[in-house]
Amino acid sequence: MTTASRAPEVRRALERFRAFYADLADVKAQIRAGAWRRDEEDAGPEAVVRPVFARLRRSLADLGYDRRRDRTEIDVGYVMAAVADEVMLHMVDWEGRRIWSSTLLEEAIYGSREAGDRVLDAGAAVAAGRQSDRKDLAAAILLALLLGFRGRCRGADHTGEIADLKARLYALVFGRPFDPTVDWQTIMSGAVGPTLDAGRLRRLPRLAPWVMAIAATVVLYLAVSHVIWWSATSSLLATSDRIAAGDATRVERDR
Repeated sequence: MTTASRAPEVRRALERFRAFYADLADVKAQIRAGAWRRDEEDAGPEAVVRPVFARLRRSLADLGYDRRRDRTEIDVGYVMAAVADEVMLHMVDWEGRRIWSSTLLEEAIYGSREAGDRVLDAGAAVAAGRQSDRKDLAAAILLALLLGFRGRCRGADHTGEIADLKARLYALVFGRPFDPTVDWQTIMSGAVGPTLDAGRLRRLPRLAPWVMAIAATVVLYLAVSHVIWWSATSSLLATSDRIAAGDATRVERDR
C-alpha cells in the first residue's frame, strides 16, 4: 500500500467525490425521468435549470465548497464542479443545456470557465511530480477520468492523452500499473452507480463500493501477474468482507 493511497486527504477526496457524484447521478436520472419540467408553457428553460443548479451547488456547499474562491485555485471541489458542468452540457439531453453554458458551477464558485484545460493540466502537473503534495487532487481527477470526464479532449482525437494521464495518476495514487484492458467504466458503474454516459441510476450509501470496484479490477490484474495485494487494497478504506465478497462475485460473473 502506497503512502498516497493511505493518506487522509486522499480518503477525504474519495469520500467527497462519491457523495457529490451520487447527487449528480440522481439529478441526471430525474431529468431523464422528466421530474424537472416547466410547469407552464410560457416559462423559459431557466425554470428548469434553476432547481438543478441550486441542488448541485448546495451539494458542493455541503462538502465545504460554498464560498466563491480564487480563480487560480484548483481543488477537489473544482474537479467536481467541472464534472457536473460537463454532464449538464454534453451528457444529458435536456432543455436546459443552452442555459447551463451561461451558468457554469465552475464560474459561480471559482470565477473561471477553463476547466476543460485546467483539470487536465493539473492532473498532468501532479502526475509529473510538480505538485507532490496534492494527492487528493490526483485521486479526484483520476475518478473523474474513469467516469468519463474528457475536458478539452471531448469530441477530439486525444484518447492517447487521456489514457496516459489515467495510467500515471493511477500509479501515483495506488502504486500499481493501470491495466488498460479492463473495462473500467463497466466495473466502476457496477459499484458506484452510472458512469457519466450511462442511464441507470444506482445510489450507494457509503464509500466502500468505490474502493471495491478498484480492488475487483486489481484481482483481474493479479490473475495475470500472480502478485497478491488484495489485502492491502481492501485495507485502503477498511472495507467489509461482505461487500468485498459481493463485488468479487459480480465481477467474476461478468468476466
